[in-house]
Amino acid sequence: MILSCKLFYRYRVLRPSLALLGLYCTLAWSAARPASERIVVPADKTDTYLDLQLNAAPSKGASIGVGPLKDSTGSIVSMRPVAEKPSVLDDTLHLHLVDMFFWGEAKLNVSVGDAAYVCTLQRGPALANPDVRAVRNAPSSLWLYNFDTHPLKFRWRIVSGADTLCGIEPNGQTRRQCEWPDRWPEATLAAVQSDSISFVAPDSWFDPLNAFDGRDVRQAQLELRFGDGDNAQLLRTSLTLHLETRLLDAFPLWMPWIGSTWRIIRNVLWVLFWVTLGAVLLMLAQVMIPNFRRCLRMENQIEGLEQRLRSIGNRCGGTLYTRSEQELDSVRFSLAMERSSTKSRFRSWERLALAGNTAEVNRLDSLLPRIESRIRLTERLDEAQAAALEDGLGEVPPSICWNRTKLFRNVQAILTRQFLTDGDEKSASDSLAALTTDGGSMKDFVPELETRIAGLRRQFAMEPWKTKYPNLVGALNGCAELLQQTPASIPDGGWTNSELILRDLSAIRLSLVHRIILLDSLLDAKPGLRETILKKLESNEPSVLDDARNDLVKLAQSLSDQDVRTALEEGMWDAYCEPAMITDQDVLRCSFVFRNKDLNRCAAKNSFQCFWRTTAGDPASPDDLYERGWEIQFIPSRGVLQVTPEVYDSHGNAVAIRDSSEDTKNKGVVTFEVVPPPSNTLTSRLLRGLIDASITAVVPVVTVAITQVQNGGQSDIGQLVLLGFTSQAIRAAVIPESVSTPLEPAKSAAVVQRAA
Repeated sequence: MILSCKLFYRYRVLRPSLALLGLYCTLAWSAARPASERIVVPADKTDTYLDLQLNAAPSKGASIGVGPLKDSTGSIVSMRPVAEKPSVLDDTLHLHLVDMFFWGEAKLNVSVGDAAYVCTLQRGPALANPDVRAVRNAPSSLWLYNFDTHPLKFRWRIVSGADTLCGIEPNGQTRRQCEWPDRWPEATLAAVQSDSISFVAPDSWFDPLNAFDGRDVRQAQLELRFGDGDNAQLLRTSLTLHLETRLLDAFPLWMPWIGSTWRIIRNVLWVLFWVTLGAVLLMLAQVMIPNFRRCLRMENQIEGLEQRLRSIGNRCGGTLYTRSEQELDSVRFSLAMERSSTKSRFRSWERLALAGNTAEVNRLDSLLPRIESRIRLTERLDEAQAAALEDGLGEVPPSICWNRTKLFRNVQAILTRQFLTDGDEKSASDSLAALTTDGGSMKDFVPELETRIAGLRRQFAMEPWKTKYPNLVGALNGCAELLQQTPASIPDGGWTNSELILRDLSAIRLSLVHRIILLDSLLDAKPGLRETILKKLESNEPSVLDDARNDLVKLAQSLSDQDVRTALEEGMWDAYCEPAMITDQDVLRCSFVFRNKDLNRCAAKNSFQCFWRTTAGDPASPDDLYERGWEIQFIPSRGVLQVTPEVYDSHGNAVAIRDSSEDTKNKGVVTFEVVPPPSNTLTSRLLRGLIDASITAVVPVVTVAITQVQNGGQSDIGQLVLLGFTSQAIRAAVIPESVSTPLEPAKSAAVVQRAA
């Protein structure tokens, strides 16, 4: 019969209110089967209170019996403890156990009437392993487990014969003179957790004569003291110390025989060199062959990406094509594939050296998914632009055209950057998804347009717009109808596409008229500008209406095209390029900044375009490339590179941003010496590969070498090299992750989502 027991324990020193904090556990037991969980009793006291919930309330006056403590085999551990005045209240048995002098695990047999109960008691921590390995001048650990739900504090020491030790001094030496308890170190075991205490075995315990045969064993006792008084409980546990002596510790024994010592050293060096050579060769093969295959796979992947890149149309512009080509060119060169401008496309020695550098191969492999994401986004942009051209002009409302233009610019701005992050890829994907959902955008556009028209009616119903707008909107087609107090309702079947375009044009004109009235005081000073803007409002072209809106923004900002031109011609600008020292694996970043910070974010700045002329190669026949934008970033080619900013106005005329004086004629012109990265040279790659293989091979190599020296055999070179191969083959079978190629880097979330 299996009963469920609910056990609580409390200490004598605790207040009665704290007795509610107990340990709940479910014990499965029967007459022949002990409980599976422990009841932890205090280690620093010899008494405790137990409340045992019985399976059923016993009869009144039922006898209560408490048997001796027994171990797991049924042998009596102690005739103690004694139960003082046991009592039963309803179905709970109250026990007060005193004189508990056992340690570890014990079974307590309790009988109430005809019912028998078996409870497992645990007193004190448990030692994980009494066999301890000790090395000279190195700390050793003893692992203890605390079964209690409260931290357990104690003092400790180790006794072996007449010697005692109790911890480690700050200088790392053995702590001696542990006869008095106040010299014992204090330790704390966390609740229901294992922890270790460390010690250093003294030199007197080691015997160099037993350095290699494993016979150096010493018996000791671990003493744990719970409390500081004279009546503190003391737990003694036997230990078996296996003392190990290193080779250098036994070296003084060899000094009398100098001749034999030299022969041993010579034999060790001979064996060590040839075994190491064999092990390193196998390690290089185990590392280089998988990496070489990965390099070939990446080369094929690059060629596939180049074919996809060539199929992208000119609508995306040369900058986006150049970005993808620069990234592919960078990876191609790192893979020891010559750049496309040279005849040789394979550098065998550098490819062989690269195959020995797993970290570099992993880095290159992680770049290809990013490049593939850029090319995929560029392909989607090309498709979206082709679809936008097929729609034709005047077939969609101007607001949708402007929104599409904004989305196109966002995608182009993201793809203009040299490297794409996960956030960049998500933003570009969302914009492209919005560009390809024409039906959804038109469906959402109708309520948005009606909301805008209703807002315009409310705005023009207030002063001063109510008084001033009739004179302005009379000549504007469709504006007066939108401002009627009883607007036309949506017809059955909805507005046609032509009606939506006319209503959107009228709404755009009204929003511009609202801004004209708002800026009336500024326009009074420029009557010609007012007439120009009103003339533009009569047009049905979205680009002309956009020009009118830009004119109003410039007026509100009090910055004109002439202000920007003046700042350019007077040299009130600076060009910044970073980093100062650059390699062909770095990204060069350049920025054109006006000293007047308001000019950097004004609308008049959009009337000008900034180009960066990059001159690379031979100065006599330079290869000029142009990058457009006030801020650019790109991967430069190896060699001398000169970057020169140039600015053009809206008519395509160059703006003179420098004069002929010596101080300013080269302003903004930066010259770089683009060099290969020092860590990517042939020598560095070979050195890293050899060091990696040697470090990985050192443990089995030393083991095999020592074994050969101890056997006293003089093997030839071939046998020793084969031993090196064998040692690494065994190591690869036992610990395969130490010699296998690491897993490929995780793909980005967008790539995983696309694959799904």
